[in-house]
Amino acid sequence: MIRGRSVALRPAAPADRRTVWSWAAAPDVAPHLFRHEPVPTFEAFCADTKRHYFDASDPRRGQSFLIRVRDEELGQISSNDIDAQRRRTELDIWLAGEAACNRGVGPAAIETLADHLCREYGVVEFMMQPSSDNPRAIRAYEKAGFRPLGLPLEQAVAEWGPADGPDAFYMVLRMPARVRPGTPADLPFLRAMLYEAAYWSPDAPRPPIDEGLAPEELARLLREFGSRLGDAALVAESPDGRPLGAAWFRLWTRDEHSYGFVDERIPELAIAVVAEARGQGIGAQLLRSLVLEAGREGCDALSLSVAHGNPARHLYQALGFRERDRDAGAATLCLELAR
Repeated sequence: MIRGRSVALRPAAPADRRTVWSWAAAPDVAPHLFRHEPVPTFEAFCADTKRHYFDASDPRRGQSFLIRVRDEELGQISSNDIDAQRRRTELDIWLAGEAACNRGVGPAAIETLADHLCREYGVVEFMMQPSSDNPRAIRAYEKAGFRPLGLPLEQAVAEWGPADGPDAFYMVLRMPARVRPGTPADLPFLRAMLYEAAYWSPDAPRPPIDEGLAPEELARLLREFGSRLGDAALVAESPDGRPLGAAWFRLWTRDEHSYGFVDERIPELAIAVVAEARGQGIGAQLLRSLVLEAGREGCDALSLSVAHGNPARHLYQALGFRERDRDAGAATLCLELAR
């Protein structure tokens, strides 16, 4: 199960084929999916849909997931063949009828799968093909970060492959960075990012890094990081491998904890992006990926501390973090993961 901020993606199984087909063949869905061909029978759908989509046997060639909100399954989303050289793939999505629409499910599912594929397989470009006369789908994909490719259809086909029809509207999402797991070799960079997070204010003095991170309340945040159960870190990189930012979390106890402590089951996170790479969406990408990492580790929530006046609070709130507590200097925010 891939657990995102507001949706979870369950890998499809062979027994899900009929359900997925029934959603595609529904009267309020089929006209958008099968614009230039008859709605397939279940037998034709099975013959056309390769086995690996429904048994996770070859996820690099494509895999289908059922979109879950709480205990309700509201649609499917799938990736197709991953072009390993160009690090790109195409996504497909359809929801379980009109009742599942206008709830933010589609954009959240697209965002979650794209972050997962970036983290697991290094995919940094995604394409989708709504119909040009389906403005609702186009708006949903835009909410997930997709933008029109902006090429004539013939050039779009040459760049991305066959069109679904003459009214295909190619849209592309380009990740601002590649996100990978942190390693012990990244600890110096994590320290640099901790320094940036601690001394975020342009109006406050910035001591040398060793002096700035010497106070115990900061020094312990990364002490022996990676050796404790629950430690996890991600690093965002440029195409040439230059680190652009990092996000990490670790668990604390009531006797020893950091500023954003909630309880012993909820890890607290920290995040920072290098100055020259800010404002490009890297922080949001790192946070979303860290949410997926927390889901893999079985966590149900994440917490953080943000100083009053820190503009990063707007990002945290946009991603669903809500205030849990506050004092004179900072607020503790918490995000519950999808189940």
